[in-house]
Amino acid sequence: MRHLSRGFTLIELMTVVTMLAILAALAAPDLRTFVVRNRVAGVSNEFAAALQQARALAVSRNSCVSLCAASSNNATTCTANDVEHVNFLATGWLIFQNPGCDETKTDPAAAVAGPVLQQRSGEDSSYSLLASGPELNIVMFDPMGYANLAGAGNFQIQPPTGTDASYRRTLCVDAAGRPTVRQYVASCT
Repeated sequence: MRHLSRGFTLIELMTVVTMLAILAALAAPDLRTFVVRNRVAGVSNEFAAALQQARALAVSRNSCVSLCAASSNNATTCTANDVEHVNFLATGWLIFQNPGCDETKTDPAAAVAGPVLQQRSGEDSSYSLLASGPELNIVMFDPMGYANLAGAGNFQIQPPTGTDASYRRTLCVDAAGRPTVRQYVASCT
């Protein structure tokens, strides 16, 4: 009678595990690149969508609508326009109806401002979303959809420190209020 043995030998199993370990070591740097690029793209697209939503709400409601950096995580008030280096990703942002079209309005609950239409909570992250200047902490869209910008405004989306700078993105908002995401540029003009 013949005895059939099935299975793997220890040598065969160790060879397969070693080959898998080598493949994993080769793929790990590409996986990190993939994760960082996708996170930066996700933040860029989410903020561009929020700007587009604020613009669309202004047109559909025939009223001014503002998008602003929240004063802190989960706050329902905005950071003032004179505060520099506000990280929209850390504090979150608000979209609120601004019937008085007051560019300096920072409290949506005030009698002159309307209700908060959308609130995005901040997150503790090593990524950042920074306005090019303090005048962009509050972007207001008029009933025609135009932004309150003299020229083009930009926001910088940056990956964690120590990551390749080529992953950065710039979100440009033109005076007509249209946001576009680009490879990193210092200025949108």
